Amino acid sequence: MNFSATAANSATNDDANWAAVVERDARLVAGLVALKERLEATQIEVVAGDAMTVAARLAPGAFDIVFLDPPFESGLLAPALERMRTLLAPAGLVYAESADPIDPERARNLGLEMLRAGHAGRVRFHLLQKGGS
Repeated sequence: MNFSATAANSATNDDANWAAVVERDARLVAGLVALKERLEATQIEVVAGDAMTVAARLAPGAFDIVFLDPPFESGLLAPALERMRTLLAPAGLVYAESADPIDPERARNLGLEMLRAGHAGRVRFHLLQKGGS
């Protein structure tokens, strides 16, 4: 599964304006690294690996936003939402794409509020916000 995340941008955070892009496909990792170097994007870290494994090593509450785009119809969105929720700062956001809609009640049970949802063709998109949990 792939995900990107942007770290919390606060006055007390030394890593403000930092982003991590996690990808497990070696060809895509190489392309992302080349693009990062060409753009001199020092605030971006490209991480080779499985998003769920990498997420387990990241600091809880450090991210303002997480972008989730698991393999289509893989069934990985629900476990990814559960894992990524812990990475979010208070009021942090998750943007997720999937084949199926996310049930707002299930999102609430995870401490996430559905702000927006819709679809473009077969792709469902969701914007969720971490609640006060």
